[in-house]
Amino acid sequence: MRGQLAFFPVAPWDLGTFDTELDFEYDMIPWPVGKTGEPATYTGTMGIAASANTKHPELAAELVIYLTAAEEGQQMLVDERIQIPNLKDMAEEWVADDSIAPANKQEFINIIEDSGRHVPPDLTYNGEWFDYFFTNVQPVLDGEQTAEDYVAEVQPKMQDFLDSAIQLEEQSKQ
Repeated sequence: MRGQLAFFPVAPWDLGTFDTELDFEYDMIPWPVGKTGEPATYTGTMGIAASANTKHPELAAELVIYLTAAEEGQQMLVDERIQIPNLKDMAEEWVADDSIAPANKQEFINIIEDSGRHVPPDLTYNGEWFDYFFTNVQPVLDGEQTAEDYVAEVQPKMQDFLDSAIQLEEQSKQ
């Protein structure tokens, strides 16, 4: 935010902050490449859903449809700089709109269509097990603990969280 970094990973929901906080121009570039020679990054989502146990299932479903598939709802979320449009034709118009920063908004579409990858918690009921891994990893990053020792230390608790997620998923199907 102070203009001291040349590269910073962003998501669509970061753009609203950039609009109000940055006093310099910015743009997007593809992610740096590794051994494959191709850019890759993780994907994220707003995760808009309705509970199966809601007292008002019809209204909940209407809200989800409004926020995820209705042009009016999509435009509201885009105008608030919360996300890019879910609707492909709206996304194409958004990318082409030169009045909206950054100039290279196409990079978000490229991530969705090509270089984006799921992170492991995308495939489980919740991500507590994955979050736990990163909660106390600082001693490894600071060189005060080996990665091997850290993984051995956190693995049992991570497994407990994963087992709980599996159980919650099974319960949600009943």
